[in-house]
Amino acid sequence: MSYRFIKLKDNRTGLEYPYYLWCEDMGVLMEHTEIFMGKVIHDGVVDMFTNPGHPTTKFRWASDVMSFCRQKPLLECACSLEAEIIQGKIKTLLRYGVILLHESGTYMTLPTDYDIIDDILSEKMIYPGKENPEIRLLQWCENGHYYAKYGKLDVVIDGNQKWDTKVEAMKNAELFVKQINS
Repeated sequence: MSYRFIKLKDNRTGLEYPYYLWCEDMGVLMEHTEIFMGKVIHDGVVDMFTNPGHPTTKFRWASDVMSFCRQKPLLECACSLEAEIIQGKIKTLLRYGVILLHESGTYMTLPTDYDIIDDILSEKMIYPGKENPEIRLLQWCENGHYYAKYGKLDVVIDGNQKWDTKVEAMKNAELFVKQINS
């Protein structure tokens, strides 16, 4: 499968925008959501159970606001928020036939007053300029667990994202990179 990435320029202001993934089918939308939004939602739900007082993630914060405004339980609102996010993308895709997906998870339709200034086809769902993100290993406190990041993504293998040694963390980060690039 090929992925089309486009870069846009606003004709009114001259501003150039980062690359967006051109999405015209449900398979690409679901794959993008899993890769780029799955971790955000997962971390938000984990935050609900590990930090009952104050939210530490954006998804948890949005769920808290929704819970307060709707006067509904937090977990119910988190599920509703996740459904509303994906439903909005699906409805927009079905209505317009194409949506543009940003790596942050946001999306838009192709504006009429924007020009496509770059158009790239790729065999992998990796945004241009992000082809070789570096693997970083983090340790939160001395003698603590190790965490790994691949570019902006947290490395998660089989639900685990912390390892006892630096060697284990690097090994799992390399496995993660192979998984998302295959």
